[in-house]
Amino acid sequence: MLTQWRETTAVEKVLYWLMFLSLAFLFWLNSHYFSTCPRVPDSQSGYIYPLDNRGTFVYLTEAQNSKMLAAKSLFFVTWLGAVGFHVVNWGLKKLKVR
Repeated sequence: MLTQWRETTAVEKVLYWLMFLSLAFLFWLNSHYFSTCPRVPDSQSGYIYPLDNRGTFVYLTEAQNSKMLAAKSLFFVTWLGAVGFHVVNWGLKKLKVR
């Protein structure tokens, strides 16, 4: 396992760290909002965007909802980029072997 880690490129290591950090940020943001935001919508304060966690809802403001969408997008893009890079890198290695 350690030798396999040493054989990975710098780009792969950066992508793996971004994957981990984006997941950690998404978990932290989710738990932060669930501990600080109201459980009922409040249109006067702007808490109208629902955030669902297994059937439990809290309501976010527009700014908080934008941050949550950005965190989800970052998570999705880093994982998609890492998987794409890994598949392309694997394919190139297969072509070199032939």
